[in-house]
Order: sequence, then C-alpha cells, then structure tokens
Amino acid sequence: MKKLLRAKDIVEMYGFKQTTAYKILNTKGVPIMRIGGIIVVKQEDFEEWLEKQKVC
Repeated sequence: MKKLLRAKDIVEMYGFKQTTAYKILNTKGVPIMRIGGIIVVKQEDFEEWLEKQKVC
C-alpha cells in the first residue's frame, strides 16, 4: 500500500515548517488529492516532485 502524506507528515518526515508544507501542497504541479477535504499526496509522488525541484 502506498503511503499518503498530509502536511503534518511532510513536516515530521522532511523537516519543513508547517506553513511551508501547506504552501508546497498548494503549489501548482504537486500531484495532490483531496480526500474528504484533506489534502494528501502519495509519498512516492512527493519525493519525485521534490527531486525535480533541485537547482543544481
């Protein structure tokens, strides 16, 4: 089963601040899903998106 991440999971797992996690989840291009009003992203998709954000 693929893990779904909420903002609080992103904060805990990747060390982002809570406001940053919410901004990321609301960024165009992040493959989010809305489940009952909760925004989630598959961990695999999030890590792939994050990897593409590298500048160098």
